[in-house]
Amino acid sequence: MRPVHVLNVFTDANDQAGNPLGIIGDVTGITEARMQPIATELGFSETVFIDWRQGGVPSIRIFTPGNELPFAGHPLVGAAWYLNEMGPGAAGVNARSGYVEFGFEQGLTWITAPSSVAVVADAPDADQICADQGWDKPVAAHAVLMPRRYLLVDMGDASAIDSLEAKAGAMPIGPGEAMVYPYARSGNELRSRAFVHAMGIPEDPATGSAATAYATIRRQEGEGVGDIWIRQGPRDSISEIRLIWDEDVIKLGGRVVKDRIVEID
Repeated sequence: MRPVHVLNVFTDANDQAGNPLGIIGDVTGITEARMQPIATELGFSETVFIDWRQGGVPSIRIFTPGNELPFAGHPLVGAAWYLNEMGPGAAGVNARSGYVEFGFEQGLTWITAPSSVAVVADAPDADQICADQGWDKPVAAHAVLMPRRYLLVDMGDASAIDSLEAKAGAMPIGPGEAMVYPYARSGNELRSRAFVHAMGIPEDPATGSAATAYATIRRQEGEGVGDIWIRQGPRDSISEIRLIWDEDVIKLGGRVVKDRIVEID
């Protein structure tokens, strides 16, 4: 049997909520073809596989229950915590999107997103997608390619985010789609949800890659520097992500809590 360490990533200040993550800390004996079935069987939003076989900087593979991702914030923050709290230590990892640097300060675990991870695109279908869901018309909408499409829709009012429900049959689920991310910002706080039917997850509790997408949009629209807290998820389980950006870097930070160990064959 092989252990899978389960962490909660992006918990709140009381170590509640967060997004469960499965970590397989050594891929020795696991073929590449087995990684996706293992992630599907475990059923977490993401499962990561850490590969030390090349020596030096470890490599990481990230899988949802339905597909592999080149970059995802919650798995990388969780991997950073795991490698430095439970493993031999590492200053960063090689992900499919590029090298990701780690940091540890202010009681949070941080990652620096690769500079080329997100590209902003038009979102001409945003109004119709929201209408099909029974949501109000968004104040603004952007698509961000990571490389799958993240549709970020500004609903204008944070109180509206709590009551949103997603109709799976009306969600965009094509091979290039990733998620619909409704949000509303007030000052330095962003309230958000992430509906991820395209990747086999009805709702993601905490989504660092969507935070990266948001920062990319803000930079493009002239907000060159930002420091905000993102509070994501349904009202009874709100995860917290710290997001900092400037013209050069985007950083994600959050709390990580060890949950349990499960075993797989």
